[in-house]
Amino acid sequence: MMKQALLGLLATTAVSAVNINVSSKGGNVTGGFHYGLLHEDIDNSGDGGLYAELIRNRAFQSSERYPSSLDGWSPVNGAQLSLNALEEPLSEALSNSLNVAPTSAHGQIGFSNDGYWGIDVKVQKYSGSFWVRGDYSGHFTASLQSNITGERFGFTKVKSRSRANEWVEHDFTLIPNKNAPSSNNTFAITFEAAGLKSESLDFNLISLFPPTFKGRKNGMRLDLVEALEGFHPTIFRIPGGNMLEGSTNTSYWDWKDSLGPLKNRPGFSGVWNYQQTHGLGLLEYLEFAEDMGMELVLAVYAGLALNGDVTPEDQLQQFIDDALDEIEFIRGPPDSKWGAVRAKLGHPEPWKLEYVEVGNEDWLAGAPNGWETYKDYRFPLFLEAINKACPGAGDYHLYTTPDTWVAEFGKFDTVKTPHIIGEMASTFPNGGTGWDSGVLRPFPWWGGAVGEAVALIGYERNADRIIGAVYAPILRNMNRWQWSITMLQFAADPAMTTRSTSWYIWELMAAHPITETLPVNNDFGPLYYVAGKNDKTQGHVFKAAVYNSTDSADVPVKLAFDGVSAGTTAELTVLTGPEDPYGVNDPFTGVNIVKTTKTTVKSDKNGTFSFSLPNLSVAVLDTKGKRIETIRAVHDPVYHVTIEGVQRYSRMTEENDNATEPESGEHQTLKYHLLGPSLTKAGQDSVDQSKVSEIIYNASKGSKFFNREEERDKILTQKIEQILTKKRRLEKLDLTRESRAADQLISELEASRDLTQRIVHIDCDAFYAAVEQLDRPELKDVPFAVGGGVLSTCNYVARKFGCRSGMAGFVAKKICPELLLIRPNFKKYTAKAHEIRDILAEYDPRFESASIDEAYLNITEYCAEHNMTAEEAVQQARDEIHEKTKITVSAGIAANAKLAKICSNFNKPNGQYSLPNDRNAIMTFMRDLPTRKVNGIGRVLERELQEIGIRTCGDIYLHRHLLRQLFGEKAYQFLLACHLGLGRTQIQPAEEYERKSVGTESTFRDMSDPVELRGKLRWTAEELEKDMRRAECKGRTLVLKVKLHTYEVLTRQVVLPKAIYQADDLYQYSLPILAKLQQEIPSIKLRLMGLRCTHLVSTKKPDTRAFFGLQPLKTEEATSHKPAKRKASEIIDGNFEHEGDELLDPEVHGGDDEYEVLIDSVQPENAHETEADTVGDIETAEQWWDCPICGRPQPADERRFNDHLDSCLSRQTIRDAVQRDTTESPPIPQEMPTTKKVKANGEKRRGRLVGLGDPKQKKLSFG
Repeated sequence: MMKQALLGLLATTAVSAVNINVSSKGGNVTGGFHYGLLHEDIDNSGDGGLYAELIRNRAFQSSERYPSSLDGWSPVNGAQLSLNALEEPLSEALSNSLNVAPTSAHGQIGFSNDGYWGIDVKVQKYSGSFWVRGDYSGHFTASLQSNITGERFGFTKVKSRSRANEWVEHDFTLIPNKNAPSSNNTFAITFEAAGLKSESLDFNLISLFPPTFKGRKNGMRLDLVEALEGFHPTIFRIPGGNMLEGSTNTSYWDWKDSLGPLKNRPGFSGVWNYQQTHGLGLLEYLEFAEDMGMELVLAVYAGLALNGDVTPEDQLQQFIDDALDEIEFIRGPPDSKWGAVRAKLGHPEPWKLEYVEVGNEDWLAGAPNGWETYKDYRFPLFLEAINKACPGAGDYHLYTTPDTWVAEFGKFDTVKTPHIIGEMASTFPNGGTGWDSGVLRPFPWWGGAVGEAVALIGYERNADRIIGAVYAPILRNMNRWQWSITMLQFAADPAMTTRSTSWYIWELMAAHPITETLPVNNDFGPLYYVAGKNDKTQGHVFKAAVYNSTDSADVPVKLAFDGVSAGTTAELTVLTGPEDPYGVNDPFTGVNIVKTTKTTVKSDKNGTFSFSLPNLSVAVLDTKGKRIETIRAVHDPVYHVTIEGVQRYSRMTEENDNATEPESGEHQTLKYHLLGPSLTKAGQDSVDQSKVSEIIYNASKGSKFFNREEERDKILTQKIEQILTKKRRLEKLDLTRESRAADQLISELEASRDLTQRIVHIDCDAFYAAVEQLDRPELKDVPFAVGGGVLSTCNYVARKFGCRSGMAGFVAKKICPELLLIRPNFKKYTAKAHEIRDILAEYDPRFESASIDEAYLNITEYCAEHNMTAEEAVQQARDEIHEKTKITVSAGIAANAKLAKICSNFNKPNGQYSLPNDRNAIMTFMRDLPTRKVNGIGRVLERELQEIGIRTCGDIYLHRHLLRQLFGEKAYQFLLACHLGLGRTQIQPAEEYERKSVGTESTFRDMSDPVELRGKLRWTAEELEKDMRRAECKGRTLVLKVKLHTYEVLTRQVVLPKAIYQADDLYQYSLPILAKLQQEIPSIKLRLMGLRCTHLVSTKKPDTRAFFGLQPLKTEEATSHKPAKRKASEIIDGNFEHEGDELLDPEVHGGDDEYEVLIDSVQPENAHETEADTVGDIETAEQWWDCPICGRPQPADERRFNDHLDSCLSRQTIRDAVQRDTTESPPIPQEMPTTKKVKANGEKRRGRLVGLGDPKQKKLSFG
């Protein structure tokens, strides 16, 4: 009913299949339809918005309409503030200043400013300045503090250089030491009253800037520019709208007043009820357009003011000359009059300017006289003067209802005059009173946005005559506004920056440009569409919108492009809204109602694409799947799939916020889970993941593996329900304290950020497969994989079918029947890895091997020594590796190891991606990064985070007040570090890390015979001894791991009376554990067994030469080097990169568990795997503390630990220990009895073998 109410004014159209045939010839070649923006300072979108200045009323500017005031300023410590109109002001443009006088002779006094309704305070560099006149000796203090509690977040001292009768500028930088919990903060300048030598001081042009876009001085606010940049605008109309005309003929927007130093800019009497600073002047606009890559549409004042005043014909020449001067300033040579002014301001090169707009909406002001004079003499005279330099075009503005936008679809089909749609937006609902009421909708709404889409499609059909379309207004400050319909809403707090429903539609349209529109059969309504080609990508593009279908039914579409063959794949992106068409993106809730669904569609044997589009939806189909990406959003795709409701996120741009809500149905989350941990592997851009999921689901259904995974999925679903219940309960509480605690931790973490190093992650491309292909080059175009029962890797040809590492071989065969399986040859792979490592050592001798085919390097020193950039060095290394080994590698370059690893996956295969060592760039990068891309976040944690609204790392901050309560301390700290993009910068050989455990395990066919199980245990012990010898260590805790035939994993451990490593000891101590399991589970049936030693003791030989003060030999130095310890508790340490998956989501690397798959799968009888857990093995069993006296592990209980220390320090204990050292330990039983009896020495009690000695005591020997 709500949809019918919204769309009722248009007759509904019957829904039937729409057959669309797109011709390959006869189209209109265009310059590419421009999607753009207009800026005028309305809704405080300039001052207090796009213009990054934080201080409101910084120069006390005034005009006839707006007198000078102290708005925004408050005294500090009783100072007396007043406006002062000095005979010698700061400048002719800035005639008023702030006078500050003390009310007492001592103490700090001054003034504060609350900014544009708040100041966002972060640990970042703020650049400030102020002018002072008066005699003062001492320091000024510039500070940022809470407006609620007074807590100071940062300050800096500025030495006074002030003089009695002269204005002196003072510059400073300020870096807060912590993030403020909210934006309710103030900026203050104070000074010591005792240092005054005059009665008071005068201040003016008090300024404070945060980091700006592109680092421009006097530049733009970062988060707002990035949001604008995100919808890919290519045209910029300035200065926009009514601001150009001014209220009267003496108060129009004078571009000359906006040039030069800030102290020479008088400001502008704004037309939207506030004075403007002119800080955002013509030069700033031009630089902004340059930085954003936008073409210019320049509007010039044409002699008509908003009050209806019209300039007579005999007085118009001054404005024509002014317009010509402005054009010369922009595009004239540097030796021209105004070109020289531009060059003096730092921009000798002219800007490109092709379009000049004369006036603005001259049909409105002073009607009908304004419009009559425009046609009669004003426009012709301007046209004659400037048309030789710039082409002419009509400017069309419309603010209206969705129905009217739909009626606009064919408006320009027969219009021959070039036009630009200079301003447009849906503002009123259908059936409303429109401009008569003057009441706009509170925010852009979904139904209105779809109406805009229909009109945009109609305009783009005529892109050979329509230059482009411009949304207006573009920005709205939620604290003071006059116009509610804008593309973005914002406040002082960047968390409030909200992309409207229209933003998502304009972004989708702009991201897929058409350079040649192609003829289609004209069958429009309820489906409206345009089709064409993109010469740059050589792809075909189809854009469509469904508006008001019968009974809101889906519209089936059959789309055929002339020349597109059968089997062609295309990316289909569909935007949909909520059931309520009046749904909005409300900045006060932060909920995005626009859903983005991306699927891969394939043309049938006739070359036809078939799909359906819902009512009130907007869609783009692109056969190349290419998009325009902004500099800050260029990322490779994350695999996207909608599998009966389980949504993955397609790209790390803004649409990551738009996951489709899960549909109802059995096993939907399980199907997604079955896709495995390697879903994000490179090379699967066009894979139909829903098909892959169905194959895995059907192949495994009914197996023990499936039943186990189903049970795990149910458990996870229950856990998520508990999380959501707790979340709902928490949201009813005041969590301000949690937010502050999180912000405090963030500030502490931020202080540890190291941007001095360039870390590289090198990753070989499909390494095993690449090595095999060297021996068998005929496999280049053949889909093949290395592995048997489970794929170790596969080449990129196979990945296009959906095959990937960790997948069961027989499942991969079902997905790709032509898949060739090759048995692994680890000796060959190891040899090739050594060749690559020899090359890496030239760039960083202390590089760190993360696995056989990947490594971390710190190339900071190498780059400095060779005068190279990191990008040049990495390219050189990659070229050298390929030349010498014939293996291609991909690389990520960043400030730390975590970021480098993420980046290395962006341009795979055989590419590199570099993330600048810049905090703002890193924060932007992490903001849009799906959480799953972070090493340490797997499918389980990803799903939990999604359920509470966290899909990207940027979302983490918005939910920071909930994280500790919902996920625990360690996950909370880890996630905040992810949000900040922090990671380790210490790179060192893997062998230097402190080894936490050594283990080995193997999989086999189901085994239940007790003799066979003991034999398998013996064999495992022998394998572990080999590993322990290689690692040169013994273990004091022994862990047995088994996996039942039901895929349930059990672990048991025992604390040993002595450190062991030999197979006999390993077997004898583990056998009772196995026997106990056999008692607990009669007829136990296993499919995996493993042993692991923890609490390791080194067996390396001591450095005897060093004992006598001699220099150690190189060989001894290598063997006696003490490992550098890294604490797992350190939040941003690299341990999270290794342990994060165990800590937070044990499955992310779980190829072993996930796809050993089904009990009938083909695999070696003994698939042996050695655990390479050199770092970060987090124990899930009971915690122990090491005694500093005897070195033995003790239970993690403070009282018992202190008791043990007292005992250890007892002389009698030492004597007893020496005496016990001469006795032998009781024999260890070979097998445990199978019948129960009273516990005696030698039997296990609560995980310890009592008869094997007290695990808390260590035997001591002397002499």
